[in-house]
Amino acid sequence: MVGASDTHTGAISDDESDFHSKVGILDGDAVARGSVPISDERVESLTGGQAIRQLAFKKIGERNFNDAVFNTWGASGLAAVWAEENTRDSIFDAFRRKETYATSGSRIKLRFFGGYDLDATMLEKEDLIKEAYRKGVPMGQDLAPSEGKAPSFLIWAMRDKNAAPLQRVQIIKGWVEQTTGRPFEEVIDVACSDGLTPDPLTNRCPDNGALVDISDCSISSDRG
Repeated sequence: MVGASDTHTGAISDDESDFHSKVGILDGDAVARGSVPISDERVESLTGGQAIRQLAFKKIGERNFNDAVFNTWGASGLAAVWAEENTRDSIFDAFRRKETYATSGSRIKLRFFGGYDLDATMLEKEDLIKEAYRKGVPMGQDLAPSEGKAPSFLIWAMRDKNAAPLQRVQIIKGWVEQTTGRPFEEVIDVACSDGLTPDPLTNRCPDNGALVDISDCSISSDRG
């Protein structure tokens, strides 16, 4: 997987200090996205023939809000690759072997390996990554079935130092029912922050008390 901005400006918008959303002129501020009320003067301006496109409004109480789809669009995304060095050739080689991952804008570091001989003792080794390559396959590769064996997975994740702490690591298992062709998925928490462990029945991490203040989007700085 890779991530991208998908903006009409050709520029990524992954930092609050210079956030311009996806299109910029249409959704570059909170009013245009419908997050905060729009003034009567601006409604009159936009509906009086001065708008570059027709916008929809909805009234909540005595206040008007822009009722467009901009708040559902994604404005940022990053592609990360595990390359031997920061050169064009090495980066393209990483893309070719699909050793890549995506984030919505934060610079999380992530490694993922699968295999039949991976075990917890490897986590204490200084050459953990070298051993994981030797005993398994990295993200993006194919893991062939092995009769009578279930695969194990090794996950290593590190938070973006300038973003929120990580609360959990999840594996999303997807499969297709052979008889009907119907797709299915199962979300499994495999690691929890603050020394917590997933519930063996629900495969979910317990609440660690992390909060988000809806009024200003501030977060708990000490926990994910």
